[in-house]
Formats: sequence, C-alpha cells, structure tokens
Amino acid sequence: MRPFAASVLVAAVCAQQVGAVAEQDHHLTSISWNAKSLLLIQSRASYGRMIRLASGCILCAYVHGGRVSVRLSADDGRTWNEPCLAASFEYGTATNPELLSLGGDRLLLSFNQRPSDAGQPFGIAVCFSDDEGATWSG
Repeated sequence: MRPFAASVLVAAVCAQQVGAVAEQDHHLTSISWNAKSLLLIQSRASYGRMIRLASGCILCAYVHGGRVSVRLSADDGRTWNEPCLAASFEYGTATNPELLSLGGDRLLLSFNQRPSDAGQPFGIAVCFSDDEGATWSG
C-alpha cells in the first residue's frame, strides 16, 4: 500500500471515531463567547496560541517585536505572569508560534524563521521547555 493511501485511511477512521463521540456528547461541540470576559494579555502582540498544561495552568505564546514570548496563567486566564522570551531569529523575525505538550512538564514550541534579507533562508525551528515555559532551549 502506498503511504498516501494509508494516511487517507487513517484519517477516515479517525473522522468516524470523532463523529461518534460528537453524536454522544453534542453539547461539547459548541463554544459560547462572552465579550465581557475579554482580557488583553499583551499589547501590540499577534498570533496568540494557548494550551492547557498538565498542571492545569494555561500557557499563551505570541509574537511581540519580532520575537516569540510566552506568559503563564494559574487562574484560568484572569491574571498572567510576566512575559518570558521563548524564541528569536537573529536574521529576521520569529513568528507563527505553535505549542505542543509532550507529556509532563515538557513542551515543544515551533515557529517560523522569516529573514529580513534575501541572503538567509526561511525556516521552521523548535525549542523546548521542561518547566512549564519558564525557560526555553534548543
């Protein structure tokens, strides 16, 4: 079997399983938004992404000043700690961050590297944290 055909089959099986769960728990498939609960986490930031950590805290990654920073909330987003620089790119901007929990306290942050001059290639890079986003390496 060719790899493409196998991946389509896996996607179809997964879609059927998700559909079955949605039919059983249809109340879990909608989100209601309360505009009064909006809270600015970082002014002049963009491309924010959040994940819930194993500890229950929320980690938010975003782009600010051409670099990727993160902030942690231990109270469901009511307050946020000070920004922590997670990633930068010496030849341009680091942007489009995505967070992934690897289990326990280990996190992966992927981001785009966009050069400011034609002499450097575009890239995708990753860095890791083992302390809920307080420090980053890689």
